[in-house]
Amino acid sequence: MQLLGPIYFMTAGFGIILGAVYLLIWLRIRDQPAFLFASVMSLAGSAATLCEVSYLGKPSTEDFVNALRAQSAFIGVSLIAMVWFLQFRLQVGRRWLGWFITGLWSISIVIILTNPGQIVTGWLDGLDYRTTPWNEAFALPVGEMHWSKYLTDLASLAIVIYVIDVLLRAFRTGSGAHALRTAGPVLFFIVVAGIHTPLVDASVIQTPYLIGVIFVAIAVSLAFSLVSDIARGAWLNREIQIERERWQSVVDAVDLALVRVDADGKIASVNPFLEGLIGRSSADLGGQKADTLFMETGLNSDPVPITDPEFWNSQEAAARFLPAADGTHKEMAWHCVALSKEAGTSDGLIAIGKDQTERLKAEAERDETRREFEKLSRALTLGELASTIAHELSQPIAAVLSNAQTCEILLESGSAGRGDIEEIIQDILRDTRRARDLMGHVRSFMYDGDPERQWFDPVTALRAVLEWLQPEAQRRRIAIRQITENPPRSFFGVELELQEAMINLIMNAMQATGDTEGGEIIVTIGGEADGGLNLSVEDNGPGISDEAADKLFAPFVTSKSKGMGVGLAVVRRVVERHNGRIDVGARAGGGARFVITLPPVQQTELRISA
Repeated sequence: MQLLGPIYFMTAGFGIILGAVYLLIWLRIRDQPAFLFASVMSLAGSAATLCEVSYLGKPSTEDFVNALRAQSAFIGVSLIAMVWFLQFRLQVGRRWLGWFITGLWSISIVIILTNPGQIVTGWLDGLDYRTTPWNEAFALPVGEMHWSKYLTDLASLAIVIYVIDVLLRAFRTGSGAHALRTAGPVLFFIVVAGIHTPLVDASVIQTPYLIGVIFVAIAVSLAFSLVSDIARGAWLNREIQIERERWQSVVDAVDLALVRVDADGKIASVNPFLEGLIGRSSADLGGQKADTLFMETGLNSDPVPITDPEFWNSQEAAARFLPAADGTHKEMAWHCVALSKEAGTSDGLIAIGKDQTERLKAEAERDETRREFEKLSRALTLGELASTIAHELSQPIAAVLSNAQTCEILLESGSAGRGDIEEIIQDILRDTRRARDLMGHVRSFMYDGDPERQWFDPVTALRAVLEWLQPEAQRRRIAIRQITENPPRSFFGVELELQEAMINLIMNAMQATGDTEGGEIIVTIGGEADGGLNLSVEDNGPGISDEAADKLFAPFVTSKSKGMGVGLAVVRRVVERHNGRIDVGARAGGGARFVITLPPVQQTELRISA
């Protein structure tokens, strides 16, 4: 019964097919050299297996030597390929050891192909013809061992050390299970071959060496690891496709503009929202330079350097104009993410844009409404102070009238001296300037446009407020007391706004204390060592309830029967524009206390009033 021949041919054929499959896979994915070395190992093992067919029967000495020489060379090539397969497959082997093994086997292959005998025995004394237990004849060499056999034994031992080292290093890095599935069979079959060969030489086992069969078996065992990767790759490809479809559905449905820009700065794709936003199709935009799609915030500015990812990454939510097909421009807030390939080279970017056109329009309308609101607040404040203004204005007007009448009488009597006339004229000019200054102050209080910040003396500004409100306080029989606690000599801000805030707080305090005798308001101005400004107003009224405190600064919310609910809202707005804060609490002994804290100029001079 002939078994070895069919086994050799079937093994060689399987190895050739496996090697061809590995080679085809490598041709498709050139960045995976492990498949190339697996192919070389399989094909070389198959060739070695076919050489072993020559051992069967009773071959001639010359045929046997040629077959043994060729088989030994193919085994050397297979071992070199096996080492580099493990190196590229597991990425944990010592590369220098791989080169050492490659060098030893390369030298051995040269000796094998140039030695007149063969690598096992220097000179062949003859052939030992044996038979298997099933009576199949085969031959083994008999003769003196060649010195180069020690070289191949050293190379084989180095391979065992290399494989063991790979397994140990893999377990230390956490990839031991994967390494064991790959390198474990290699180590197993090498050990089997190392045990089988001495047993054949000692006639314990009556079979040929079967070296080629064992190396094909190693290639087959490695196939399980490689095939599992191929299957996992197919599974991952399917998952990626599913995930891609999910993301595509999100991209198609989201109300955000999405632009994919390739590494050359050209538009690769846009989503349907962007198409509808600017009235241009993806087919129309595809392949065009992306910097023609994005514009700076100025309509006449240069195009954005879209091919420079750092320009985009350095700007969070950068505002850009997006030109539409109808000639209009959409103002967008863009967030951009730079993309890179595996090697770290640029792969373009993805720009995600949100249309801000309507929001910015609404914000502009809101700012305009706010300015009108504050103007209304000032008008209401002046309305409440109308009697005081009339009183203050009547005094210089009455004085002017009195001086004018006196001058008329003196002129009619003819007794007017030059000095008397000059004195009367000076009084008239002084009273006229006083009336003019008062009306100018009222007019500036009703200013339009943005206020200008400047340095001013906060104590002088507060004193002017108290002088203005003093007649009203006297009418209400309320005592106003001022306390000064080391305020800064000058402060950078809008003087008129802060005066407006203090007027609102003091007027509220007057209304809280009522018209009964004994009302008291304490106004304190102080400062911090860093130049900050503190202002407080406290009264001895009924205080503020918890329910009212929650909505105290909300516009158009008031507890007064005739109030508009804008005074405290304006106060908060003024404080916020100066980067400050306002705190509300209870006064010791009853009443309310408002405290304004404004930071120094270093923090406030960059803030822009609106």
